[in-house]
Amino acid sequence: MKIVIRKIQDINEVEVVINCADENKEVNKIVSALNSVYAKIQGRRENELFQIDINEILYIESVDRKTFLYSEVAVYETEKRIYELEEYLKHCSFFRASKSTIVNLKRVKSLRPEIGLRLLLTMDNDEKIIASRQYSSIIKQALGVN
Repeated sequence: MKIVIRKIQDINEVEVVINCADENKEVNKIVSALNSVYAKIQGRRENELFQIDINEILYIESVDRKTFLYSEVAVYETEKRIYELEEYLKHCSFFRASKSTIVNLKRVKSLRPEIGLRLLLTMDNDEKIIASRQYSSIIKQALGVN
């Protein structure tokens, strides 16, 4: 991979152009990383509203019609529904792990196959999440595991 930075005085915002022969996994990872640089999600904790950088989020879970954002340091509640967050984060490193959970694959430390084609995901804070068999193959493919 070759990186070129060109300074142009009369432009108003940063523009990133990716030149490639074919759109492949490497290109998709680069796009995902770029998309996640400025992306934030609003979350509430103890009656205070926060702008949470998506890279801080380990996983998102829906419980009793409420949606929670889990980081290493805190749990936030968001007004967004899990399907809305899935759509918003589809070009970042977030993937469905089950009907009620979305995981940030950048924060997965390890994975282990479980009974029934499920996966046990260990996050980088050592919290464990089960990926259902419906989503385990997608997660394995995204992580480049056979």
